Amino acid sequence: MREYCSDVLRNIAIGFTILETFAVALRFISLRLSQKQFGIDDFLTIPGYLCCLGLNILSLVTIRNGLIGYHLDVVEVIDSQALIPWAKCLYAAPIIYSAACCFPRIILLTLYQRIVEKHNPYRIACYALMTIIIAFAVADMMAGAFECWPVACLWDKDRTIANGHCDNIPQFYRWGTLPNIIIDLMMLILPQPIVWTLQVQKPVKLGLAATFPTGSVNG
Repeated sequence: MREYCSDVLRNIAIGFTILETFAVALRFISLRLSQKQFGIDDFLTIPGYLCCLGLNILSLVTIRNGLIGYHLDVVEVIDSQALIPWAKCLYAAPIIYSAACCFPRIILLTLYQRIVEKHNPYRIACYALMTIIIAFAVADMMAGAFECWPVACLWDKDRTIANGHCDNIPQFYRWGTLPNIIIDLMMLILPQPIVWTLQVQKPVKLGLAATFPTGSVNG
């Protein structure tokens, strides 16, 4: 097991920042060149990009100030005060992460609706899944925001705050991802019935059937 992996985490954060910026720039350049009107999904791209960018910045801040990448017992020896900014970043992480997951999914579902405007049952299914996604994101943000009360208990190592308490944080992070997995599976399945009813050649259907799940996973 590596004693230090911050360099890997830093490279990932920087790499995703570059890729996300490049992808968003290409999206708006293509809209400009095609002279198409902006749709709801295009407008939602901006807050979605900002949330993803915020998550990358938070990762870099945690690496710099919270010494993430070292084992916890090592941090306690070399700089125990770094645990305070580490815990503060830990507090912000699930809130920003939930928003960063929510926006791309809503954007993708909005795009689905634009493609299949005449399929009312499919549009209803998209709205239902949007509702589930937003409800889960809000619930996850609230759970993350109030995992400790008062909030300072999260970085108050000695629990000197009167009547302060924290929930089972490891369990929150372990099981909090389960709804995300279920939602991803739903988004993988959702476009398939429409794809196979399109009046196009079978190779095109196969290509679309493979493309939509790729977009769902990326979302």
